[in-house]
Amino acid sequence: MSKSFVVLLGFATAVYAANFRRVACPDGNMATNAACCPFLALKDDLQANLFKGQCGEDVHEVVRLTFTGRPNATAPAPDGLVPQPQDSATSILVRFADAGFAPSKVIALLAAHSIGRADHVDPTLDAAPFDTTPFTFDTQFFLEVLLQGVGFPGTDNNIDPITACTWQGFVNNQKHMSNSFVAAMAKLAVTGQGTRRLIDCSEVLPPPTPPVNKPATFPATKSRQDVQQACLGVPFPHLSTDHGAQETIIPHCPGGLDVTCAS
Repeated sequence: MSKSFVVLLGFATAVYAANFRRVACPDGNMATNAACCPFLALKDDLQANLFKGQCGEDVHEVVRLTFTGRPNATAPAPDGLVPQPQDSATSILVRFADAGFAPSKVIALLAAHSIGRADHVDPTLDAAPFDTTPFTFDTQFFLEVLLQGVGFPGTDNNIDPITACTWQGFVNNQKHMSNSFVAAMAKLAVTGQGTRRLIDCSEVLPPPTPPVNKPATFPATKSRQDVQQACLGVPFPHLSTDHGAQETIIPHCPGGLDVTCAS
C-alpha cells in the first residue's frame, strides 16, 4: 500500500441525512454511518501491516487528515497561503486571523510539535524532535522553547506579547493544552468546508494513549533562571529539574522510534 495514500480521519459526503444508528460493515466492524466503513477497514490494515502496532515516526509521516467529498483543487496554492516556520509571529498571526483563527488557537495548534520533528527546516539537522520527550504528547515543548539558547525558526510566538501568556499557560497544564488542541484542530479540520455535507468518521481513530501524569520538568542543568519569560505579571509555574550533571540533549531519532534515538 502506498504510504502517500493514508486516511485515518474521514469525513464522507452526506447524500442523505446523517444516520446515527450503528450499521454493520462488510468486514465485521460497526460504524455510525456506512460511509465510514472503508476507513475502519483501512485503519485495521494499517495498524496490522504497516505500523505493526507502533505509534512511531512512520505514523507521524504517513497520517494525513483527508476528507472525501471535498472538491479537488483546480490550481496550486499561491505562495504565502500557508505560513512558513521562518515567518515572523506577526505575519503568522495575520494569516491565521484571515482564516478565522484567534492567536490563542494558533498557539494551541503548535501543541502538535510535542510529538513532531524537523526534517527540512535546518539543512544540518535531520529527524530532530522539538523537545526531550519526542514520543509523548506533553507540555515539555512549551517549556523548553522558552529556555535560553533553544532556537527554532519561527518560535518568536513564545515571546510575542500577544501570545506569550497563552504559551506560558500551557506549561505544566496537560489538560488545558490537550483540550485547547482538540478544539483548535477540530476547527482547522473543517475550515472552508460545508460541514452539513460531511459525515464525521472520527470514530476510526484508535483510542488515545492515556495522558501522562508526569509534570513538566526543567531538563538537567536548567532552571527558572534559564527561562525567557515574556508573560509579565503572571508567575511562572514552579517546576523541578531533572537529575543529572550534564545538560539533557534533545535526542536524534532517525528511525522514527524511541529505540533509534541517540543524544
